[in-house]
Formats: sequence, structure tokens, C-alpha cells
Amino acid sequence: MKMTTIRIKNIYSHEDSSFWLENYNTFIGENNSGKSNIFFAVRWFFGEIKLTSSNTFNGAGGESSVCITFHVDDEEIDLLGINKDAVESGFVSIEAYYEFDPDEAKSVSPTYRYISSDDSVINCRPKPEFISPKNVVYIPAIKKLDDELKFTNKSAINKLVSKYFIDHIRNDENCSCKYREISTKVNELSELLKKEDSGPCESLKSYVNKYMLDYGDLNFSVTLVPPMLDEFIKNSFNISVLSNGSNLSLDSQGMGFQRSLLFSLLCIIADINGNSYPTIYLIEEPELYLHPNHQIHFRDILIKLSQKENNQILATSHSPYFVNHINKYSQIKVVSMNEKRSQINQISQDDVNAIVEEDANTRLCCELDYIYGRYSDEEIEHIKDIKKNDDHLRYLLWMDPLRANAFFSKKCILVEGSTEKAFFSFIFYHPEGALYSTDTSNVAIFDTVGKFNIIPFANLLKKLGIDVWVIFDDDEGKEANGISHNKINEYIEKLVSDNIAIKCLKLNSDIEKFLGVEKNSRKPDISLYQKLVDNKNECLHTEGYSKIVEFVESVLEYRY
Repeated sequence: MKMTTIRIKNIYSHEDSSFWLENYNTFIGENNSGKSNIFFAVRWFFGEIKLTSSNTFNGAGGESSVCITFHVDDEEIDLLGINKDAVESGFVSIEAYYEFDPDEAKSVSPTYRYISSDDSVINCRPKPEFISPKNVVYIPAIKKLDDELKFTNKSAINKLVSKYFIDHIRNDENCSCKYREISTKVNELSELLKKEDSGPCESLKSYVNKYMLDYGDLNFSVTLVPPMLDEFIKNSFNISVLSNGSNLSLDSQGMGFQRSLLFSLLCIIADINGNSYPTIYLIEEPELYLHPNHQIHFRDILIKLSQKENNQILATSHSPYFVNHINKYSQIKVVSMNEKRSQINQISQDDVNAIVEEDANTRLCCELDYIYGRYSDEEIEHIKDIKKNDDHLRYLLWMDPLRANAFFSKKCILVEGSTEKAFFSFIFYHPEGALYSTDTSNVAIFDTVGKFNIIPFANLLKKLGIDVWVIFDDDEGKEANGISHNKINEYIEKLVSDNIAIKCLKLNSDIEKFLGVEKNSRKPDISLYQKLVDNKNECLHTEGYSKIVEFVESVLEYRY
């Protein structure tokens, strides 16, 4: 049983936000864009927290609601007590709602109702029992390991001790026999203490009763009672870090170790969780305190965890390592703020397929062999399939952490390759660079590894709500290696008229000629950077250099 869609209305920054869900979902965006507000809404839906009128959009009151659609099979309908009349084609939509008076101060839990596909309402009494706080595991960005090591009802250690110690003692004959011996000995000790006229029980009883008012035959009494098995184990339990044969306290270790241990506990809980209800993991910034390599490793663990039956993970992240080499772009939800309203952009697999299909057609149109009709329709379709497969692999293999930074930026400049990246490294980070002292933090420079790849990546980023600018070489519009660069240039410039890109800058021939320096084909990026540092041929004072800098400045100054 999994959630398929969520719609949040009138809760904090979400006036009306809808999105679909995969098994694993990463919500990314700037601080204060509304990511944590999504978790707040889901927790309210499951009854883990309460809502007040101040939590509504702009604090104006009105009806707040969270509608979640679940995919269920016939067995789950019966098991979870879901109204069969509300199930349509294996999907059921349940809405948590409350009508707030703007001046209402009390904290409230929601009322529930079923919502059909035509938006009609079916009563939801009683609510399905799987809508419960016990089915939500919430890990805020700042969560102490101690919280999971206290024996509360929801803590990880409570569940693990019950599973691995208490259940074992109950079910193992030798262990249960030892515990019964302990209980017998405690009982014997209790009886012995009660018989001692001057023993601790009698002394304490007399001392307390001495200062009590007279209540007839009512008096204070004390006895020693054998502990219940659960309490006995929990009170005897100790956790430490074993290092070189010595036991150390957990707080002697760094936050990276503690956070890793915390997530390990939760993963174990997920492994042993055998109930038939959905378990929703809401994890804020799981990358905190973790080394980049560990971030990638833990991301992979979470993805595997989400694939288990009834598990679903929603995580927020500010780390490009959590979207590194992603192979399913529908897992990414880009959250942004627009006029104090959160908006969520996402891309479906159908969208990706459409971009790849369009790009394959574009590539064919730019290839001279295709233009001159050298292939049959059947051969062309085969070639197109190869190109589509190549594009899918490009999306997977090239989305390293540097490129993934684009998902976390409001603005992205697409360039052809490493030479242009070297140029930006100079103007942004070298003391002689034109924009060295300028704040460039909200712009990502995306190396597409070739002119052809500008078009699909521009479409991909646009779908995710990221504004795109393009800098590319016109290669003098030549026909080279069976490809018409003039045709490619037309398609790239068309990105602007199609509202995919904000603006394009076309460089005459290539960036080296545009800057008035000689190209080194063997190591073009290093060579160009060094020429910029040396101001070779006065390249920092050329018209080409000024044009690129002015273009980048216009990107930085762009206002929404």
C-alpha cells in the first residue's frame, strides 16, 4: 500500500499544492521554500500533530485540507477497513480537513472524508485505522540520538529491545527459566524484608505513617515487587561504543557517527516492521554531518528501504550528492517560493520520454545523411531508438554532483563543455576575474558535454521550474562530420522563442576565437584558463570577453 498523490490546501505556504509520489522522493529547494511545510501537512493528516488557524496560508483561517490518494488491493481494502464504495480502480482518496475561524486559537486534529474522482464526498466514519501517528516516522534535521535511545512508545531502541531481547527471553526456554529464577528470588527477598521488624520496609512505613493524618484504618505500605520482564530488560539495558576493547559513551563520538547510528536503527526497524499498514518516513536533510561518499551510500540505502512493501520515504535535501546519478527523475520534487506561495515542480517519466523523443528527432534532422535520405524509414526508426537510449544514459551518467547543483539553483547557464567551465572558473573565482567579488551563488554552470545535449537538458531543467540561459559556439555554421551546425544553431536559438530558455548567447566560431586567443585542442580547458590568467593577447579587454561578462551579469541581475 503506497501513497500516489498528495494535495495540500491552505497550510502555511501551501495555498494549493499537488504532487505525485514514488517509493522514494527527494524534495529540494532553497531554505524557506516550503519543504518542511509538506512534512507538517502529512504529519497532521496522520494525526501526529495538531493545527491552529495561525498555520493556515497567511494565517487567514478558512478550510485547510490534505488529500492523499493511496493505491490499494482487494486484501488491503478488507484488512484496513476502507469503505469499498470509495475505492475506484484500486485507488482511494482520503482527505483530512478542518474549517478554521481566523481568530480560533485552539489546536485541532482533522476530520476525515473520502473524495471520489468527481470530487464528491463520502463520509468517513470511522476513519480507517491505518491513519495513525504510529505509521509515521519523522526525523527532523536536528534530532538527538538520545531521543531514539529512550524507551518511549515510538523510539527505535524500544522496538529493537522488544524484538531482540524481550521476545527472545520469552520464547527461549533457558532464558525464560533464568528470568523466572530472578522473579522468584525477588519475591523471596520481598518476603524476607517484610518479616524483618526493623527492616527497611517496616522502617519506611512507620516513618511515613508517623506524619500522616489519621484516616482510620488507611496506612502507607511498601513492598518489593518483582519487575515485569519488559521493564526489567529496559532498566538493565546499556548502549555504548566499543573501541579497542574499551566501552565509550555515545556522546564521545562525533555527530557523523551518531547520525549514522540513528539511521541504522531506523533501517533495522524498517526491516523488522511486518505490519500491513503503510509506514511513511519523513526525513529532513539526511545528509547532515555525513561525508559526501557516505551521503551517496545512505541515499542508496534509503532507496532500497523505500522499495520494501508498504514503506515510502519522503526526504528533504540541500545536497547534490542526494540526486547524484539519479535514474528516475520523477523522484525529484523542486520546491520554490513565488509571491509567498510554495510551488512544486516535478517531471514524470512520460515527460522524460517525450524530451528524449524530441531530441532524437532533432539530432536526425541535423545529420546530413538523414537529410539526404540515405536511410529507409525502418532504418531511421532504429537509429532514433539508439539515440533515445543514448539520451537516457546521458541523463543518468552525466548527472554528477556538479551538474546536480542545477537542481538547487534558481538559474542555470548551459554551456557546451569543460572549456567554457574553465572560463567561468576564471571570471567567478580568480582575483582578476570580472565577477570575482560578485555573489554568484544562485547560478549553476552546467556542462552539457556537447552542443547537441543543450536542448534536452534545457527542456529537463525547465520542466523542474529552473530558469535556463545558454552560451554556445556557432562553429561558423559549418557542415562537419555529417552534421549541420547551422541547423543545430537554429534549434538552440529556438529554445528562446519556445520559452524554454530565457536568452542565448551565440559565440562566433568558438570561445577561443571569440576571445582572440589560440585554441589548444589537446588540453583546451587548462590552456584557456592560463591564457586568461596571463591576459594573453589582451583577451580580458576584448569585445568578446565583455560580451560574455555582460551576458552573465544580465543573468545575475535577472529578477522574478
